[in-house]
Amino acid sequence: GEPEAVAAEVTAAAEAEAKPAPIDAEPDVPEESAPVEAGEPELPQVPAGVASLFLTDKTREIAGLEDVGPDLPMKAVSKELITGDIQFRGALSCFEPAREAIEAADYDPIVLRYNPDDTYGDGANFEVACTKETADRFEFEAQEALAREAAAAEAAAEAERNKKPPRARAGPQTIRPWVTDGTTEAEIDAMTIKPDSEPPVVITFSRLRSEFGRAINFGDADALDLFDSSRCEVRPKKEQLEFVTLTHLDTGVQAVPTVSEIEVQATPGPPKPMTTQTEPRLMDPEEARAHTRNGGELATFLKRIQNDLEGMLLENSVFNLYEDDLELLAQYDDDDADEGTGTEEIKQTMSFSSLTHSKGRKASCVDWKPSDKLALAVSCVEPHSFEERVEAGGQARPGSVLVWHFTDPINPQYVLEAPVDVHSFAFNPENSSVIAGGLADGRIVIWDTSEIRDEIMAYQLRRSKGGEGNSSIGPPVCRPKQLSEAAMSHVLPVTDIKWLGPVAVNRKGEVTKTEAWNFFATTSADGRVLFWPTELTKNPKTKVMEWTPSHECKMTRGEVAGILQAVSLDFIDLAGGKSTFWATGMAGEGAQCDFK
Repeated sequence: GEPEAVAAEVTAAAEAEAKPAPIDAEPDVPEESAPVEAGEPELPQVPAGVASLFLTDKTREIAGLEDVGPDLPMKAVSKELITGDIQFRGALSCFEPAREAIEAADYDPIVLRYNPDDTYGDGANFEVACTKETADRFEFEAQEALAREAAAAEAAAEAERNKKPPRARAGPQTIRPWVTDGTTEAEIDAMTIKPDSEPPVVITFSRLRSEFGRAINFGDADALDLFDSSRCEVRPKKEQLEFVTLTHLDTGVQAVPTVSEIEVQATPGPPKPMTTQTEPRLMDPEEARAHTRNGGELATFLKRIQNDLEGMLLENSVFNLYEDDLELLAQYDDDDADEGTGTEEIKQTMSFSSLTHSKGRKASCVDWKPSDKLALAVSCVEPHSFEERVEAGGQARPGSVLVWHFTDPINPQYVLEAPVDVHSFAFNPENSSVIAGGLADGRIVIWDTSEIRDEIMAYQLRRSKGGEGNSSIGPPVCRPKQLSEAAMSHVLPVTDIKWLGPVAVNRKGEVTKTEAWNFFATTSADGRVLFWPTELTKNPKTKVMEWTPSHECKMTRGEVAGILQAVSLDFIDLAGGKSTFWATGMAGEGAQCDFK
């Protein structure tokens, strides 16, 4: 039954406890706990995030750790170099034991610290920081060690400075005889300061405590006013002195010159009839041709004063030197008072007209020529309405820009030809032979008049001689040097053109300084601003030279939906690197924009 089985188990357990253990049996010792010898300190364990390695001289040379030592305890090595050494040398690499920890490191480069004392007792001479946190701790410990060394050095220096020098041992005193330098006893007695038999005079200065620290003002006062019987024993006596009072005397001196009346009678001599004959000096034909030839004195002189002389003649023709400005001003004031308005009419001084190019057209843009203050250019366009343009069926009509000079208001100097009407243009301020224009269909054109310079000079010379020679020959015509493609241009007529100065604008909108004026900007009612170089650029894809804008900027109305239909531009400070500019729209609004 069950009671008998339980009694048998209890009896077997009691016999097992009573049986002695074998003599050779050793007590059970855990495998992880190793015996520790008496008197030997327990070594610290390698902390987490640290790999303890022994690096040979060859490995230190490969990793660039030859200079690591007491003076340079830490150095960073790129992870790529360490993993490359592991892959190349395999198990022979000293970094192989910590391969997984180095590859899993969350930063680069890896920091290694010199361990000359074998802190962990594993025979390693380097510690590897396998995490960013461990590397920061290595750096912090290094800074603390440097701070402790600096503090110890400062304390040692301070102790050295405060160290008292040893006292010199006093030697035996020797009595030396008196040696005189030649001074007699009488002279010594005369130079000796002897106490005076009379008591010294004591003077006490006092002042109120509230006046402590203030400046002392000394002044004169009568002794009787300062007498105080409690402090003075003898009453002062006022001396009877005579004071001289300085008086001022007003004295004036009048200097009257001596005047004498003298008369002089000048009687002219009798008149005599006289005549003077001047004979002109004539040059021989050879000398005259030498003076008028190019490089001659007369030709050089006339060429030098030509512009100034023409300007003076034009001023004489425009202004009336015999008009009284004050009288005219009074007349204007009276007329304004009668009419009740303060406006003045602009007086027309000169008009330019060409029967061939400008008759029946309207001027759309005017620009002065920078190199000649008496020349200007005008672009004329057809004054067609929208219905008339629709009836024309979109046929392109050639346009032109006429360059006029004040010396000839009837015939233009030369004509800039365009495929359609030119709505805006601008001379290059640095090189007036280069002109940029904007067409009615949104395309951009560049003219270079240096190619027809000889024709222009020949035409002006023919006009200056009083005739055109052949009447069928008109002014020189300059055709476009460069014309943009419609896909790269505006979609509406160009409204304004501005040269940017000695700067360049790349595709990112960055402004850089250059030596020449090679960039200009155009705008249109399509709300875009295009930046154009004057030279062709190479397309990186097609490898073909083409003329395209280097940068494009779209203008919006800000918080209001829609685009800003700009009609004028003005850049603020491109030379200073600024990318801001002002734009005015068709509705009269003004906006400050940034094209970058």
